Amino acid sequence: MIPLSLLPRTRRQPECEKFECMRADQAPVDAVVELPECCLRHAIDERPALALRLRELGFRPGMRVRIGRKVAGGARLVTVGTAHYAVDVATLRQLEVSPVAA
Repeated sequence: MIPLSLLPRTRRQPECEKFECMRADQAPVDAVVELPECCLRHAIDERPALALRLRELGFRPGMRVRIGRKVAGGARLVTVGTAHYAVDVATLRQLEVSPVAA
């Protein structure tokens, strides 16, 4: 489990073991992606409040999500388990994901 602290941390670039990570807004339509722990660590370090909200919505390390089509305002549909969310572009840019082979 990743500790979520709302205290500010130093701005450092986390070292990610996965070189294939990409921003969620760059994922192709209907792509299944995984939320690796190393990539989620980046969101926790940079935007702890955003990371907390994502955890409340069910975005957890190791979780597979489907990045769907674009909707109004540039947001994209994201399916987490059985829940569907419209996630805005700014949030998707903060979230790093790893593509999963179909």
